[in-house]
Amino acid sequence: MTSTTPINKLKAVILAAGKGTRIHRLTNGGPKSLLPLGDSTLLGQSLRHFSAQGIEDIVIVTGYRRDAISEYVRREWSGNLEIVFNPHYDTTNVLYSFWLAMPYLDGSDFLFLHADTVFSREILEHVSAHEPGAQVVFAVDDHPCEEEEMKVQIENGRVTLVTKQMSPDSANGEFLGLARISADILPRLRAHAEQLFDEGEFSAFFEMSIQRMIDRDGLIVKVADVTGMPWREVDFPEDYSAAREMFG
Repeated sequence: MTSTTPINKLKAVILAAGKGTRIHRLTNGGPKSLLPLGDSTLLGQSLRHFSAQGIEDIVIVTGYRRDAISEYVRREWSGNLEIVFNPHYDTTNVLYSFWLAMPYLDGSDFLFLHADTVFSREILEHVSAHEPGAQVVFAVDDHPCEEEEMKVQIENGRVTLVTKQMSPDSANGEFLGLARISADILPRLRAHAEQLFDEGEFSAFFEMSIQRMIDRDGLIVKVADVTGMPWREVDFPEDYSAAREMFG
């Protein structure tokens, strides 16, 4: 199944502002996303996948060690590039970084990615081509979840709830941190993000604004089931070991 939006018209936004404190002893003070993975890095593998998929434009949001990430991406990425700096990376979360990137995404459907998520090219292809015309497509792995994971509930192929606070027993799987988002919903997504900031929610996850749109606007979030396909979110040293076993 092929998307109505040509793949090479998609942009990609990568959130790479965080410090990665839970894996700091392995990074030697460097950015987590630049940890080695095979002959590349966590971030470098994603850049390769995007390039192979025909993505030409990326926006990357930096924060901690922004110079290291900027230099790396400029060296490794041959397409169009916007680098955005989140000066408040120490006191904000992913939603604020994403909000800073929004002005560079107007008019184009785009892929959303956490820089510390590594995945197979098969997953990217599945998400990119899933459900033509869908407002949002989440990559979801149906597996037993733990407290820390971004969990989802699903009804009739749609995400109805996405939060870390959900009981693991009530979850239908985990959101990978990789999504495809229609340009049409960006103005509403921006408005919900800014409302959360007005409420003082600067540490909100991106998923909180998505949940508000589900609840208040009837946003349809489709599920790209990637169960069994290789991926890993690298938060802890054991995650990095698992990612190296998969992709190293």
